[in-house]
Amino acid sequence: MGRDRVASKPDLTEALRVRARETDDRVAECLEAMADGRWVAGKSHRELMAKYGVAWETVRNWAVAAGRMLRILARFDREDLRARNASQLERIVAMALEKQVVIPVKNGDPIVVDQPDLKAAVSAIAEQGKLLGLNAPEKVQHTFAADFEAMAPLEQAAWLEAKASEWLTEAARIRQEHGVVEGEAAPSID
Repeated sequence: MGRDRVASKPDLTEALRVRARETDDRVAECLEAMADGRWVAGKSHRELMAKYGVAWETVRNWAVAAGRMLRILARFDREDLRARNASQLERIVAMALEKQVVIPVKNGDPIVVDQPDLKAAVSAIAEQGKLLGLNAPEKVQHTFAADFEAMAPLEQAAWLEAKASEWLTEAARIRQEHGVVEGEAAPSID
């Protein structure tokens, strides 16, 4: 009579389904916040912890899953866009090569002459190569060292501080995008 009731298999299965749906909903909430730019590492974690009464690690897991999904979606969007652009460029090449000119003739039917627009075709082909990464890398010459050395020491220090601030802001954005929590150790680059 004092025995605990053991959950039957259907009860357990339904409980797992409910929990999975809840987790999916929380991950979707994180994903929407990240996609809308409302996600702030640390702050958003604390808000969700308070809202749902869960541990930091739970929110972190939701955020990591959402970040993964966002990266996958972004990759597919880029690939889809790249494929559409390549297809459009292919059509432009075909149109340029198939270009015809109509020459009116007195007392007769006009004459249609093939006159491919080779300049447009070559230009579209070059754009395709860039889009698909088929071109050799372009050489870019930087003049940073000469410009930096020409600065006075205090100007150099101010420039370095400004660049460091930009880079730290970018590093924080990347961490947030990838679900790394503020205060959490980032992977080493060694």
